[in-house]
Amino acid sequence: MRKAVQLCFSQSEAMLAGFGREDFVRFDASVCGEETAWYSTAGSDAYNQPDLDQARALLEESGYNGETVRWLATREYPYNFLMADYIRQGMEEIGMTVELVVSDWATLVQNRADPDAYEIFLTGHSQYSHPATQPFNDPAWPGFWASDAKDDLVNQMLAETDPDNLQAIIDDYTTVIWDEMPFVKCGDNFVLRAKRNEVVGYTNMPDWFFWNVGLNG
Repeated sequence: MRKAVQLCFSQSEAMLAGFGREDFVRFDASVCGEETAWYSTAGSDAYNQPDLDQARALLEESGYNGETVRWLATREYPYNFLMADYIRQGMEEIGMTVELVVSDWATLVQNRADPDAYEIFLTGHSQYSHPATQPFNDPAWPGFWASDAKDDLVNQMLAETDPDNLQAIIDDYTTVIWDEMPFVKCGDNFVLRAKRNEVVGYTNMPDWFFWNVGLNG
């Protein structure tokens, strides 16, 4: 059923629905960004390849029988609701019944901890963190991805010191994600920042750091 959902919509179109402009998004299948040492092209052949006929066949094979799929969404982050609403349309086109359960973000976070309260939610993760440290690796984290193959590869990543061997493990890990489909990676997003001329010492890093930052004069 998860693979059916992945095939029922265009991941690139979902990103544009959420963020509006190609300037702010990148269409990519990797857990980590291409700027990092942990980038992987594994699974990219499955990325952004919608196929409604195959999606319908997989949905039938899954035994789905019209049950309502509850999607936790929020308007506090506009991309969250816009992407959910776009993907919902693809799901309904292959025959799924989808209810967007819209709330504030704090309520969504509270509800997503209960596996009986929903079937889908949408969120973002750092694309510049080591893949072994991603929170979704923990089977207790919302999404509840329990996988022996994943656990074994995460442990291998943590123990490996050779860069070439590490890359092979990350490729296998990424392949497991696209095979088991615990989530659908839609893409990468970026933000626009501005700095006044009198601000000195600031380095534009992914996270905010204001150490040694001040005003000139």
